[in-house]
Amino acid sequence: MTAEARPRLFTERYLLHDPSMTVVTKVSVDGAFDPEQFGRAIDALTDAHPFIRATVRVDDQGEAWYDLDSAAPCEIHIKQGRSSEPGQERWLDTAQSELQRRFDWERGPLVRFFAFHDPTGFDLMIVAHHLLGDGCALVTLTRDLTRALAGLSIEP
Repeated sequence: MTAEARPRLFTERYLLHDPSMTVVTKVSVDGAFDPEQFGRAIDALTDAHPFIRATVRVDDQGEAWYDLDSAAPCEIHIKQGRSSEPGQERWLDTAQSELQRRFDWERGPLVRFFAFHDPTGFDLMIVAHHLLGDGCALVTLTRDLTRALAGLSIEP
């Protein structure tokens, strides 16, 4: 890919290794959780939003860009139970530890998906590097993920 055709990064290239660039969003869903349906929904999400699977490359001049040709599989975590103990939501415990976990932007992906389920429903959490977008972008991903879980189409 020529340097002119690369989807380039500017300001955030200096913060690629900084865990403070992590963004988290979460939604709760009533009803039964189906792990296979969750996997299909994430596949649909990555089809509509291919940058989810992007890696980041830096050339000899320090220019950074998104590489979609070496896309990485999504990291998916499914956990039984929504509470770690009475009054403590499990997704929050995980979010706090994920905020300290660095993304390997050279190997990707720049996002991790979590589902915490029990018989009454499930919590979905998306943890992403800020390179994928801000909180508003993650709200869009969350909306599209819930649409895909409901069997609805997602607009690219």
